[in-house]
Amino acid sequence: MGIKKRKSKEKTDLVELTLHQDYHLSILDRENGLVFLRDFFGKIRPDRISVYFYSDKKLNEATRSLIENPALLKNLKAALFSQLINTDLVPALTQSGMMQSQAFMQEFSRRISYKILPPYQDKDDFLYVLNHIFYKKSDYIWVEHISRNSWIAFFENAGYKDTMNNPNMVRQILKSLMILSYRIADLGLNRDFDNYLPEEYKNHNPFVAQNICAVDFERMFNQEEGYEIEALSSLLSEMESMLQACATCIKVAQDNQGYQGASVSLTYTTLIIEASLERLRILVDSISNKHLLDTGQFVDLFRILVRNEKRKSSVRELFSQNLGYVAYQIAEHKGYKGGKYITTTRKDWFRMIYTAAWGGVIICFVAFFKSLLHLLKIPPFWLGVGYSVNYSAGFVAIEETGSTLATKQPAFTASAVASSLDSKKNSTPNLYQLAVTVARVMRSQNASFIGNLMIVLPGSYLIAWLYDVFTGHKLVEGIHGFEMLEDQHPWHSLSLLYACNAGVFLFVTGLLAGYIGNKMKYEHVAARIVDHPILSV
Repeated sequence: MGIKKRKSKEKTDLVELTLHQDYHLSILDRENGLVFLRDFFGKIRPDRISVYFYSDKKLNEATRSLIENPALLKNLKAALFSQLINTDLVPALTQSGMMQSQAFMQEFSRRISYKILPPYQDKDDFLYVLNHIFYKKSDYIWVEHISRNSWIAFFENAGYKDTMNNPNMVRQILKSLMILSYRIADLGLNRDFDNYLPEEYKNHNPFVAQNICAVDFERMFNQEEGYEIEALSSLLSEMESMLQACATCIKVAQDNQGYQGASVSLTYTTLIIEASLERLRILVDSISNKHLLDTGQFVDLFRILVRNEKRKSSVRELFSQNLGYVAYQIAEHKGYKGGKYITTTRKDWFRMIYTAAWGGVIICFVAFFKSLLHLLKIPPFWLGVGYSVNYSAGFVAIEETGSTLATKQPAFTASAVASSLDSKKNSTPNLYQLAVTVARVMRSQNASFIGNLMIVLPGSYLIAWLYDVFTGHKLVEGIHGFEMLEDQHPWHSLSLLYACNAGVFLFVTGLLAGYIGNKMKYEHVAARIVDHPILSV
């Protein structure tokens, strides 16, 4: 529903007052300007959040109303101007959506306390304005649902660019730029993060270099005798290249975490750097473009700020961002390992059969020792312990000898398959790469089955025959033999259910293996054992 005139004896809001009684708003009237904006966006807000999809239509109708009603457009511009130039934008540009604490647990405690008692907000703070206009916790849902193009059309018609050349706005953007620059330089020197930087950047750290450019820019911009446009543009270009180098460092550091290990603290630091870097690049672009933000960038920033303010006390989002990223890196760590179980050439395929054959040899002995354990007259608990040790020894032997087991292979190749569909590495999922990876996995799985079965079937028979020859009695015979066959029958037993359970636990063990492997890599356990005066003996 668009913004229409409504004749009514009821008390009307400022938007309806403008439409019906030709109300004029002054840019010096901050209080009524805020009320006007609240009333205006209140007409776009859905009646119920479940029908948020109507908001896009409402905003488009509101944009048409601005074009058709010059008085409404004039008051909207005055309201926007009164808030943007008379409030402190620095907290919104440097703090909103960015974790403020130095550690994960501190941020967790801070959010818990804010749930109990929300933080104080100064009325001169632009975040106060934002929270006053979008006062419902669910407002970010409909704001994000409205298409980017609809918001761009709205803000271009509302004339937001007219406020960007205001000297106060320029000063606040520059101040925010410097705060973010110093923060990035500080975090870029973090010891844990520095260990993951590429070697070529360790002696010339781009996180520090961008701060040097920012300091030079501020000094040149504020000098009394003025500045040369060409020199300023050159400095901004250099700063943009340093920011690009910072982004490259973050990408390399994230890739290194996939196989060197990740932690919550390192992930926390990385997320703060990423958020600060993205915000800084927006401000640098605005300075480079004669203090004008591209409308699309302004819309992106606006939607991010609304979401951040509505979710700033969300503990769930904190855990989702940090622990979810750690889990992603652990899966990546396992994905690197899973890559060796995927063949790409004919030579690799035959090599897979060879390693699977050695895996079959080990499984023959695992099955043999299991049968021997079953002959022991011991309590079920200790029998279960014996089975577990037997299986563990077999899997360790397979791992250490570089052999392959067909039933264990999917636990590792699953991460590689997921990685091929990973949208974090590309802007969109690579379906072609997924198809290629799945085909290779199936081909590799067939090779491992062939290698395992060609050894397990005759090998198990040979070991059982040799046992009979040397001991004088069969390994399995009589009633016990029939019981074993009955236990493996797909219809007369629960063997299929047990097989499903085994698949679930193999998946879980794959995740645990990724977690332990990640932990040992990140903590440098192997190197610490080698250097230990006692354990290394």
